[in-house]
Amino acid sequence: MKRFKKFLTAAALLTVCLSVSTTASAEWRYGVRVGGAISTSRSSNLTDYDVTGVSGFSGGVTFEWQHPTTGWAADASLLYTHVGSKLQKGDFDNKTRTDFLHVPLNVKYKFHLKSTKNLLAPYVYTGPDVMLGVGKVPPMPADTHRLQPGWNVGVGFDIINILQIQAGYRFSLGNNAVHRDWFDVRDHKIFNDYVSISAAVLFDF
Repeated sequence: MKRFKKFLTAAALLTVCLSVSTTASAEWRYGVRVGGAISTSRSSNLTDYDVTGVSGFSGGVTFEWQHPTTGWAADASLLYTHVGSKLQKGDFDNKTRTDFLHVPLNVKYKFHLKSTKNLLAPYVYTGPDVMLGVGKVPPMPADTHRLQPGWNVGVGFDIINILQIQAGYRFSLGNNAVHRDWFDVRDHKIFNDYVSISAAVLFDF
């Protein structure tokens, strides 16, 4: 029993040492990310209305962790995003919620080219996100969901370990709004997908 306890203690100490070593050797960066969004909103069985995207922008802070010896990295951001959709039918014109606190969490893989390792590294990324609606709620008949989850995929370039430029696509996971027509008892789901282009300036901790 004593040997087992000693083994557990040694294993715990080794785990802590490895964790500290990995964390210390990892590269952490923080910075500012700004960009634009081109909405590609869509709807299910909403044939009597025109559903168009409301394009906008996003901006906020971002944090990135980079493994020191491989191309794996991860980032998390807190953004203010302005994007949504618009319903039109004759004189009727209604916008769904367009202001959000946006939290994307992405995993990246950077392709460090030997000849340009410290100058240019293309990368791919993917990960989930959540958007929390803020501000005024639009009037009925568009009932907008305040919490909107999604999934991101995209590509980008890491330039001289300071500037990142990326383009991606956000897929809505579930409907973002329900349109209830007073003359139609059906609920029509609206999905807010969009294309994003952004740039980030990062600094070492």
